Amino acid sequence: MSIDPSMPSAAHTRMSGRWELPRSLMGGTATMRMLAYKFLPRHPAESGRHWHARLQRSVLRNFFRRTVLSLTGKVFAKPLVLGDDVPQRLRDLMEDVDLSGRNLHVFARDVFADALIHGLSHILVDYPRIESGGTLADEQALGARPYAVHIRAEQLIGWRVEDEGGRPRLTQIRLRESVTEPDGAFGERQVDQVRVLEPGAWTLWRQDEDGDWMVVESGQTSLDVIPLVTIYTHRCGVMEAEPPLEDLAWLNLEHWQIRSDQRN
Repeated sequence: MSIDPSMPSAAHTRMSGRWELPRSLMGGTATMRMLAYKFLPRHPAESGRHWHARLQRSVLRNFFRRTVLSLTGKVFAKPLVLGDDVPQRLRDLMEDVDLSGRNLHVFARDVFADALIHGLSHILVDYPRIESGGTLADEQALGARPYAVHIRAEQLIGWRVEDEGGRPRLTQIRLRESVTEPDGAFGERQVDQVRVLEPGAWTLWRQDEDGDWMVVESGQTSLDVIPLVTIYTHRCGVMEAEPPLEDLAWLNLEHWQIRSDQRN
């Protein structure tokens, strides 16, 4: 039996089934039309031609996305302010917290918005890969430094938690990733992979030509923990949550369907 690290955990499967509608609403009219076979079904006596014409005239009035953006804007209406006890070295990191140009305020805003849609979101602390044997001076010369990575709810497909003195401790997480790689002189291709993190170690899995998963990279870390923090907006268990605006999402879907009937 082959190993499949891409298989989501039971908890992820339970949650992801409730994410599809909120995520689709965030995509607006274009996404809802793409998924119309689910969200705008044909009437019993409606022909395919008439249904398609009705679909092209149906426009989503996006109360759900407007609410997510409004609530996020209210929470982050004022810039985040670091306490006086935060060392200057950490203050400097907060100006580009993810090495992609986002400061702490913008990064936290994006994480909160994702958690508002799904019920939870995650932050992973990562560090650039350094060749073995490198010294601290070598790392500083290369500009190596810790940085934050936003792990969206749908990316974390599996985890293991053990009880340690009455407290839950992460012993493994699996992250679904999609990377763009060059293909020929000018083309590019999307490659799916799964990154597995454990205390002190990591592995990267990809499928071969036969579809079997295999380890293509691996390494060690100096940490005895997995540096992941989960942000909840509607927690219902360890690493589990419910979308807090789910009812609004269903009402928005109902409004789209009724409006489509009335206008056509």
